[in-house]
Amino acid sequence: MKSIIQFVRTTLLGGVFFLLPIAVLAIVLGKAMSLALESVRPLAKYIPADWSLGLPKEVLLAVALLVLICFVAGLLARTKLAQELAKGLEWSVLSKIPAYEYFRQVSASTLGFSQLGQHPVILVRLDVAWQIGIQVDGENNGLVPVYVPSAPDPRAGAVYFLGPDRIRPTSVPTVHAMNCLKRFGAGSSALFGTQVT
Repeated sequence: MKSIIQFVRTTLLGGVFFLLPIAVLAIVLGKAMSLALESVRPLAKYIPADWSLGLPKEVLLAVALLVLICFVAGLLARTKLAQELAKGLEWSVLSKIPAYEYFRQVSASTLGFSQLGQHPVILVRLDVAWQIGIQVDGENNGLVPVYVPSAPDPRAGAVYFLGPDRIRPTSVPTVHAMNCLKRFGAGSSALFGTQVT
């Protein structure tokens, strides 16, 4: 019974945290589209009617404007100055917002575990069982911080600080480990050649 409740709770939380970044993105894009439409309306009257492609001219111009802004922003984001500014903003302002770091990691994981993918997949001994884990930082004061994802939703999990003797390295890519969890462990024999004792 306890495992069923935990499964329901984990699945519900996983659904919420999966939908939340998508909802925020939809709201932001909706606002951006509204602003873009307002900006291009004066210009739309100069566009010939046969250029509409079945859509209102304002919509086409607004989409083109948003694509152009995103492209320019992408170019700027590649510069060292922009990266330093973003890090400074994140450190001085965003990191002080409650749960910012958590939602940043959740958003990253929703888009493909882009943050977790930079860390090694390991096997972790908890009690009498071994579990899939991700080593998120190096050893500090004899303890290693490890994220242990849940199955079948790897976005939910727990953080543990464990001694090195309870950790075994693997050569498994993060995406394969996450897929193994989503399939309730199916394929683990092919994924993990690490011997544990």
